[in-house]
Amino acid sequence: MARLRPGGHPCGSDPTREGGQPGAAYSALPFLSGDLRYDFAPYLRDLEVPSALIYGADLNSMGRETRDRLVALRPDLPLVLVDQAKSTPELEHPAQVAAAIDRLVDELVPSDEV
Repeated sequence: MARLRPGGHPCGSDPTREGGQPGAAYSALPFLSGDLRYDFAPYLRDLEVPSALIYGADLNSMGRETRDRLVALRPDLPLVLVDQAKSTPELEHPAQVAAAIDRLVDELVPSDEV
């Protein structure tokens, strides 16, 4: 669980004084700490739009189990592993994730249709 600094905010300041939305600074904490888990497997099973699974290559065992379960559920979806990333590759290596998404889109849409 993430530990908060004095004043209740992880950075020690009050986000409401900075013109931000009250509580916005806390929204990512449960996700980043692993305290928030959401099983979207039931939705993935019926997903009909082009999709891919993008995971960090350095996941802990729980993350690998989840990834493997989703891959088994939808083996038709491309799996992209981002090197030196854990559970939030889009935050840890955004350029690699963006490049992977660009490659996936290029594979889906022929260049003469763009």
